[in-house]
Amino acid sequence: MILPHGPRSPGLNVRLCACLSALLMAAACSQVGSAGSDPNVGGEAPECELAADCSAAFTDVPECRQIACTDGACVLAAITDDSACGEATCSGSAATPAYQSAGSCKGGVCQPAAAAPCAASTCQKATCDAKTGCGVVDDDGAACDADGDACTASDSCAAGACAAGQAVACDDKLDCTKDACDPKTGKCTHTAVADGQDCDDDDDCTTDDACEAGKCAGLAKDCDDDDVCTDDACEAGKCTTKNSNGGDCDDDDACTGSDHCDAGQCAGLQIDCDDKNPCTDDTCDAKSGCSHANNSAACDDGNPCTKGDVCAAGACKSGGTICLCKTDADCAAQAGNDLCKGTLYCDKSGGAASCKLKPDTAVVCPSPGACQAATCQPKTGKCANQPANEGKACEDDDACTKISACKAGSCAGTAITCDDGNACTTDSCDKAKGCQNKSASGACDDGSKCTKDDVCTGGKCAGKAIVCDDKNPCTKDACDAKSGCSHNATSGVCDDGNVCTQGDACTAGACKGGPAKKCDDGKACTVDACEAKTGCTADPKGADGKACDDGDSCTTGDACASGKCAAGKKVVCDDGKNCTTDACVNNKGCTHTKIAGCVSCTGPTCPGTPAPTWKVKDVNSSSATHNKTVGIGDFKGSVVAVVSIHDY
Repeated sequence: MILPHGPRSPGLNVRLCACLSALLMAAACSQVGSAGSDPNVGGEAPECELAADCSAAFTDVPECRQIACTDGACVLAAITDDSACGEATCSGSAATPAYQSAGSCKGGVCQPAAAAPCAASTCQKATCDAKTGCGVVDDDGAACDADGDACTASDSCAAGACAAGQAVACDDKLDCTKDACDPKTGKCTHTAVADGQDCDDDDDCTTDDACEAGKCAGLAKDCDDDDVCTDDACEAGKCTTKNSNGGDCDDDDACTGSDHCDAGQCAGLQIDCDDKNPCTDDTCDAKSGCSHANNSAACDDGNPCTKGDVCAAGACKSGGTICLCKTDADCAAQAGNDLCKGTLYCDKSGGAASCKLKPDTAVVCPSPGACQAATCQPKTGKCANQPANEGKACEDDDACTKISACKAGSCAGTAITCDDGNACTTDSCDKAKGCQNKSASGACDDGSKCTKDDVCTGGKCAGKAIVCDDKNPCTKDACDAKSGCSHNATSGVCDDGNVCTQGDACTAGACKGGPAKKCDDGKACTVDACEAKTGCTADPKGADGKACDDGDSCTTGDACASGKCAAGKKVVCDDGKNCTTDACVNNKGCTHTKIAGCVSCTGPTCPGTPAPTWKVKDVNSSSATHNKTVGIGDFKGSVVAVVSIHDY
């Protein structure tokens, strides 16, 4: 049994017992009066002369306390106020971290500091580190508002600053609207410009284009060549002319009739100016038409009893009488067999009686029409019709024909075409009224590739507008009646449907994703990623086993587990020196505080302190216990048994 001799030092006994046990490998050490963490054992504080005597009296020294020897007793005295204590920690979330600095000692008690939120400006993200405190990192890729203008889209952070995105594309490509963007709402507006403002309707076959009620319209290009025998049109801005046939026209010649177009030229049929009067000369002037000038030609007044008949004032004047008579019977023989000339009678009203024609007895044949000539048959005295004016213009009184002309004694024309080219009318012809085009119903084709389900309504064919929207924000959808839908590439902002990209923009008609969105949640023990549909994710298992820092410098080998940094083993701070109090302080590491008044020693005696006197009993001897001043080295090869502790 080892018994210390000298000042009571139960803590030192414990340490010596432990050392002897390690050296001798066979000693049984019994401790009496170990102070442990309480300086009072059995209601009495261990006695001491120096603080070094108390080094083993306390197994746990609270923060803001220190081992001291006061008035011969071991105590835990308060350290100087405002000394640092506790550990700095980070709290809050990755998005809103807060830093709590180390506390300070007040009257031997550690007063914790208040947690302060870590702040960051726009385009920066607040961070917290238990060692360094609050900090910031650039939050590149985060959405922001650079200018307070909703008309710039996809503003985002870059290099710690907010950069304006692309301007919202509001151009509707129309000359007659003023395009703008409302900076508050980001919505486009299209206001009609003043009527009359010049514009371009993209139609080469219109001129003098001008705005009206927000739309651009021009006047049809005048391609009329003033020739009714040509079909004039405009194609791709150029006038075209095609010859037409059969249409009515006017050749400006009064001597023709039934004028019509033929191979692009207007031509008519020669009219008949013969008035059937031998006492007029019939002519035709292209400007004035037919004329009948009186002549003085010989003629026949129809009376066989006159001779030398001559024209005068447009009529045939009888010549001298050659038939004298006494009775009407004398005149009958003069008429001969021509029943068309009328009845002769003996006129006795004058001097010598002569034969004269009874008025209204000569046969006058009624006109049979322009295409026939009526003549009286001498033998019968009756009229007979014969074809006349072959090929000359006539009028058949039929509104359904044109180019009427005499042919074999009849006036006939070519049937006109009443087809108006409109599928929504029923076309017919009435001889008195001409063409009739009445509205029809049913399906039709309006000739436009921009409509569907075309039907006739009120004589017009119209359909429903087709939808050319290709659901692509990077194309301008339009429709042309001839070619149909078109989808021309545009520029501007868009959304590629991937929440993991930002600043998306239209390129070559497709929406291209911008820079990848950063998904750092600021946690070392999660694996950050981005899902196209849902956005940022943080896998708490993906980083398991990865080295990390739990913020406690008094642990080592920290590793991630289920999204958190798990503490490793405690750092061992024993420096093997008897005159230091070994400890570990967070953010500082191991500390070795020198014990006041302690003299370091390694031999059997320690300079400056009384040498311990041990009372031992040799277990191999029957002699009584005895006192002996020994050092630890003196027990080499011996086996001792501890029996009691005494102070001397």
